[in-house]
Amino acid sequence: MKLLVDGRVLAHRVVTGVERYASEFIRELGKKGVKFDTAVPGSGSGKAQHLWEHLVLPFKAKKYDLLFCPANISPFVKACKTVTTIHSLAFAEFPAAYSDAFRKYYGFAVPMAINLSDRIITVSHCEADRIVLRFPKAKNKTAVVYPGVSGDFKFNPEMGKKEYIIFPGGMNPIKNLQGALEAFGMISGEVPHKLIVIGTRSPLFKEGGTAGNAGIPRSRIEFRGWLGRNALIDLYQSSSLMVFPSFYESFGFPPLEAMACGLPGVVSNAGGLPEICGDAVIYTDPHNAESIAEGMLKVLKNDDLRKELIDRGLGRARLFGWEKSVERHLRVFEEVFLSPGRAK
Repeated sequence: MKLLVDGRVLAHRVVTGVERYASEFIRELGKKGVKFDTAVPGSGSGKAQHLWEHLVLPFKAKKYDLLFCPANISPFVKACKTVTTIHSLAFAEFPAAYSDAFRKYYGFAVPMAINLSDRIITVSHCEADRIVLRFPKAKNKTAVVYPGVSGDFKFNPEMGKKEYIIFPGGMNPIKNLQGALEAFGMISGEVPHKLIVIGTRSPLFKEGGTAGNAGIPRSRIEFRGWLGRNALIDLYQSSSLMVFPSFYESFGFPPLEAMACGLPGVVSNAGGLPEICGDAVIYTDPHNAESIAEGMLKVLKNDDLRKELIDRGLGRARLFGWEKSVERHLRVFEEVFLSPGRAK
């Protein structure tokens, strides 16, 4: 089987869950000795990359048996058998969070990808249910394959702990920075910790909350922006708590990566998070800042609970390895490759 991987998102400057999924998948695929090629656009412009997806990539794919598109969309022209990963329907489920242009484009491109692809992979059973609910014809060609956690995210018991609470959602309003700020404002008089906000504002999204309207002293909050992998791991290993009160998640890399680093988490009970996080976190209602604050205090003031969550989290994170994930992807690819008929 001649396999081509669509590397459009590898050209992105900012790494989010989708980019991480694509790069980790490709890295593990190479480690397994699988023969494949990756096609990557030459331009750093987002618009140019999407034009490349639909105008250039189909011509490259003609020489291959199967094209894997790991980032929500696939070419509008089908050149060979195609498998596409649909990570999330957040653009449809939470439209107010997105720019009009992005929402309209994905509103066309994602259904097109679902229609043209021979198989759809998605990242949780929760998201599979959402996809089938909106696109009933996808029912018989949707497979759930969990992504993995990179082995770079490790527990370091020797790392000294700082009084940091990590919010790894940036300004994306779906991640509910406003809820985290309000909750931290409620507990900031009872704990000495700082709130560290990781991530940048993407032009795809409308702006989320700010510190000013939560009554938090500027000295108690830091906006770190986008962090590279090593800096992110160091922060996870050295912090006291992660808070992730997202309104919508199909999978949720940050909670699993935090668990792998021994960082206990307080997360939303929304979407796929309970499916992925199991009993290794404290769940809260993302629509209720008091619920988020209560969860944060529960962990910060109870050392026994913290230790229990660390142990559970380390065990939970070990269930999500990239080696296992890639093997399951390859089984889907093989099924599509061996299925009768040519690409239409």
